Amino acid sequence: TCNEALLIHHLLEQTSDKKEKAYLINYFLNQFKGTLYRQTMFAEFEKKAHKEVENGGTLNAAWLNETYYNLNREY
Repeated sequence: TCNEALLIHHLLEQTSDKKEKAYLINYFLNQFKGTLYRQTMFAEFEKKAHKEVENGGTLNAAWLNETYYNLNREY
């Protein structure tokens, strides 16, 4: 994530084309938004998995798929 931000910053400094700058800024903002939501969702998924095990449950394929699917719908 850090390297992506550094690359975008570098590319923005290298171009004088307004359309290219707009594209790069839009791309960066979309990536940032996606990373923010995705990482938050992954953290919640891990929290739910730990809680399931702590409560004596097992992490089988059905539980993992359902939990991940529900989080994707929610986010």
